Amino acid sequence: MEGIRSVSVMYVGTLASGKPYETSEAPVDAGTYKVRFYLVAEGGYDLTAEQVYAYMTISKAPQTMTAAPTIARRTTTTIALNPVPGAEYSMDGGETWQDSPKFTGLTPDTVYTFTQRMKETENLTVSESQRVEGRTVADTGLNYEIDYRKEIITFAPDVVEAGKDYTLADNLPSGGTITPGTTLYVRLVDDGTGKPGPVVMEVLPERPAAPDVKVNPFDFTMNTTTGMEYSDDGGETWKPCEDRQNVEDRQGETLLVRIAATDDSFKSAPTTVTVPLRGEAPALTIDNTAERMDSTAAMEYSKDGGRTWIPCLDNMDLSDLTNATLLVRYACDGTNPASNTATLTVPSRNAAPTADIDRVAKLLTVSGTTPEYRTENGWTAVPSGGLDVSSFVRPGYVRVPPDRPDHPRPGGGN
Repeated sequence: MEGIRSVSVMYVGTLASGKPYETSEAPVDAGTYKVRFYLVAEGGYDLTAEQVYAYMTISKAPQTMTAAPTIARRTTTTIALNPVPGAEYSMDGGETWQDSPKFTGLTPDTVYTFTQRMKETENLTVSESQRVEGRTVADTGLNYEIDYRKEIITFAPDVVEAGKDYTLADNLPSGGTITPGTTLYVRLVDDGTGKPGPVVMEVLPERPAAPDVKVNPFDFTMNTTTGMEYSDDGGETWKPCEDRQNVEDRQGETLLVRIAATDDSFKSAPTTVTVPLRGEAPALTIDNTAERMDSTAAMEYSKDGGRTWIPCLDNMDLSDLTNATLLVRYACDGTNPASNTATLTVPSRNAAPTADIDRVAKLLTVSGTTPEYRTENGWTAVPSGGLDVSSFVRPGYVRVPPDRPDHPRPGGGN
């Protein structure tokens, strides 16, 4: 942009707590955000305003119902659909919706129509809906329990028998292991007539696919939910996940993450998640004379202990940051997280020296340790006994050198 040397972008607003915030990290959630642009003019140009505000809106994205509803389990008074992460369910044609795929209090041997759709979220709109019919089991006293967490079936063996085929030749004992995606066959040992009861088929749901879990490089959180669990020992033990679980303290570790089993669904296959490592902190130096540090535009700095971050400029000017303690790091590039931080202390400025000219002796004397004077040829040390100024065409300028250990400062002001 002609006349503009650089533009810095900050996103500002108010948190739910009422506290104001500003950050250089672009928002990702749906909503309207206020954006502040800092403008720096090139030499010879004037700006009517150094700050410009604008509003940015991120709309909710559409989503589709990709998994058709299927029946997971039926009893005399309940029907459970196979759960779909993020879906909601209805049995009254969409008048009311519930998060659980299980419907209770139904009438035995009755057909019901169930509706399923992806629910609206903070960033996604509600999807279209799909339907499936299911019939409750007739009330014959056929009672058995499928434990989706232990992946077994239990029943009273004197009352109920089960198998892996329709004839029950491949017998399945109480406490026997069940396999996702297969069909179980159960019946009463005696239906009251001395004969076995009718066979009832129990179609088990498939094991859910492994969740697509990744680490957000900007804040070291995984896109987990409380319906997931993780293992840090190769699957020997499992622990419940948190919503957007923070894993910064696990840098370099490999985790397994899966959807946890519920009353109506199996645990999913696991996903392997490798937590990234922060890179080395940048090595920076300050040029006291030029009042700059050798930063790059790939870095960012914080002057409030890391609470907020501001983009760096190439060879950044520090003249307005004297006596400040800065944290500097390589910024997250969307793939690699921000690096470790380097702590940089910007020196304070020295007080100006005191100079006096003896007009009779034409001698310049200056207070301070090793002061300097400047002519068109640059800066030169003032002699300890004073400087003869009789030959000068025009006055010089005097300063205390910036590199004195007892008077550190960035650059040499006049």
